[in-house]
Amino acid sequence: MFPARLHNLWSHLPEIPQASIVLWPGSIARGYTAAVFLTLHKYIATDLLKRGLLALLVFTLIMTTFGVVDPMRSYGLSPQQVFKLFWYLLPVMLALTLPIAALFATTMVYGRLSMDNELTACLAGGVSVHTLMRPALALGVLVSVLTLVLSNWVAPALAARGERIGQSNLRGLVYQKLRTAQMLNFNNLWIIHADHADADTDELKGVVAVRRAGSASQYFVASRAEVQFSSRAGGADVWVELINPSAGRLDRFDVTTADRLPLGPYPVPSPIREHSSLYDWSTLIAVWRDPQAAPMVQTSLEEIRRQLRASAQLERVLPTAASGFELTYKDSHRCRFIAPGGACTRQTLMLPEKSCTLPRPVSVEIFGADGQREVAIRCARAELAADYVAPLGRSQITATLFDVESASGPRGQEETALMPEYVLGPLEMPGGQTDDLASVDLKQLVQHANLYPGAAKEIAMLKKRARELSLEVLGEMHARISYGVGCVLLVASGAALGLLFKGGNVLSAFALSCVPALALIALMFMGKHWVRNPAVPWAYGVAATWSGVALVAAMTAYLHLVSLRRRT
Repeated sequence: MFPARLHNLWSHLPEIPQASIVLWPGSIARGYTAAVFLTLHKYIATDLLKRGLLALLVFTLIMTTFGVVDPMRSYGLSPQQVFKLFWYLLPVMLALTLPIAALFATTMVYGRLSMDNELTACLAGGVSVHTLMRPALALGVLVSVLTLVLSNWVAPALAARGERIGQSNLRGLVYQKLRTAQMLNFNNLWIIHADHADADTDELKGVVAVRRAGSASQYFVASRAEVQFSSRAGGADVWVELINPSAGRLDRFDVTTADRLPLGPYPVPSPIREHSSLYDWSTLIAVWRDPQAAPMVQTSLEEIRRQLRASAQLERVLPTAASGFELTYKDSHRCRFIAPGGACTRQTLMLPEKSCTLPRPVSVEIFGADGQREVAIRCARAELAADYVAPLGRSQITATLFDVESASGPRGQEETALMPEYVLGPLEMPGGQTDDLASVDLKQLVQHANLYPGAAKEIAMLKKRARELSLEVLGEMHARISYGVGCVLLVASGAALGLLFKGGNVLSAFALSCVPALALIALMFMGKHWVRNPAVPWAYGVAATWSGVALVAAMTAYLHLVSLRRRT
């Protein structure tokens, strides 16, 4: 007796009139056989879709919720932004969970087909095993196509939208950290603590800032501080300006005061960082041919251009250090620097960490908008650094003064204050921009690095990153194609294992089918790492990536050509 599901299958077949069998026996027999196969495939395909969609829903929700959305909540995203981010990142998870869900569905459906003796009934009715495999192969091809489309076009486009959501809420990220941890840590160099953070007014209350300075550390205490943000590619920058702070050093028993003390800028990276896995196929091809097409390379290149232009402008100021030079401060204030010891000796294009030290001692006078002197400063040493400040949209100079003695107030009634360190900035850059450095590209920087000695380290890092990115993109392209091809093989092997586990636990077939899936994924990731590893020839990485597909193909061929034939 046929099992219940096959009995139901036969009942749905069309009735054939007696006269039709007599008149056209050959054509009717072929039509009847086709109807049987069509109905049988329809039942198997329906079961595959039901179980596959259910498994896909469960796997995707688990991975998206616990792997992406829940960590994003800790970045200070609002519920509406989390909901949007869920839909934007859903295709990324689907590209990963779709093959596993299809593998689970095929092992369960074909395992149940074998356990309920429906396979025996089909074989007795003249239906071959390979005929039963057609729905699984069709599902594998469908999953392969969907995986390639999702990973190469849909997921990168929506992930870019999700990145913009994270980028737009970096301000919320900073305040979320201040509300939960009550502190910000910037590269273990600065720690800023606040008792209360008001996101509406961008103010901090009860602020304590600690700066690591060699073996000693500086601390700054202020009842209030103002926060400013500026967006940039790949993240944002934050400034914290202390109002009426008190400062001291742990190696000295003294306390100094100041009117304002600007701290920053400090980088705030985006929670969704740019990666080659989020590039669409056209971007992968463009970056592989020319790494300068990558946004991250463009950002680093533009930063070097800005710093070179700012440093070139700074060089114009340095020769006048002995006679004095003026820089415009905020609110139309002016700062006049005088270094009687002469001009700065360094005459190279430099970056901020290679700041120029003015010959000591240095005198600084700050004049108000009315032209009256407000503050007179004498310091043992002063460092000038050129930088580009996004909020100003132009280059600026930051002056760091050490061992400061300042006098403020009307002449004859000055109030004196001592500070170990004081920062003036941003100070407006004098003169126009240096246009000859505005269009320098990656090729020029690499081939003529000797023309930019101050940026030699940064150029070397950018060159290394461009080379690594080109190899990383090559590995990503091979990984995506191999994973898409492997989907068909995984589904075919899962169906074969399900049929072979007659009378056993169907979950055992799924567990066993996960072994080649894990091998495929492990070799794919290992190959990607080998491709971008400069110590290993990239061809080895490509071979490792495709070796997983070859392994699964060999296993699938053995199951279909040897094991299933013995079984049937």
